[in-house]
Amino acid sequence: MQISIFVSLWADGDFHDAVNGYFLGKPLDMLVANSDVVSVEYYKPLANDLPPMDDVPSPSAIIEIHVKTVEDARNLIKSSAFEHFFINLTELTAPWKRVHLEVFDTVHYPIPGFQHTPPRNARLSFVVRYYGAPSHQREFIKFYTLYHPPLLAQFPGIRNVICYLPLDVDVGIASNQEHTILGNEVVFDDLDGLSAALDSEAMLAVMEDSAGFPTFTHSSHHVMLRTLVHSCARD
Repeated sequence: MQISIFVSLWADGDFHDAVNGYFLGKPLDMLVANSDVVSVEYYKPLANDLPPMDDVPSPSAIIEIHVKTVEDARNLIKSSAFEHFFINLTELTAPWKRVHLEVFDTVHYPIPGFQHTPPRNARLSFVVRYYGAPSHQREFIKFYTLYHPPLLAQFPGIRNVICYLPLDVDVGIASNQEHTILGNEVVFDDLDGLSAALDSEAMLAVMEDSAGFPTFTHSSHHVMLRTLVHSCARD
């Protein structure tokens, strides 16, 4: 099992540089010093002219923190240092609107032509979330994970297909305005690769499958550039 903790931040205005500087300063130092943290990835929004799939504004930053166990995740998010740097954002000088915290089991799906699931090295991530009532979650996950990843894997130029399955961890923050019932991420080399995939015949099958999804309230789709900023293996 690979556990991913996601912190998504929506800043009030165009403060991407200030947010970037904040998270890659003391908050990252705190994570690097924590022996339970395996790696950290930083996502920033990438400007694009793709047709919008929803009206959810892009977060100013997403931080993905990998740990090995659910207990490691609980201990981290309940710590005073995590609350200080990632929930209350005490030392962030830029104005901000809200924080969304998620804890997932991360599942990588096969890609045609690869004997083993390839590592996530390409940097363009199309980050998708589905929201709904907790009662919607089980049926939605069962349908989605059975049918959708194999269709996404048919995209031309696809590098990774990942699903994020919510874990029973009390994140305990009021700023979570909706309940995430499933996360998805498809990874490409660059924006041209994503654009070509969305215009491909494979997208028709993806859209047809999407029309049959069980109940959910809404979704979000964000084009993000992802950077590995800490790895125990690298360090």
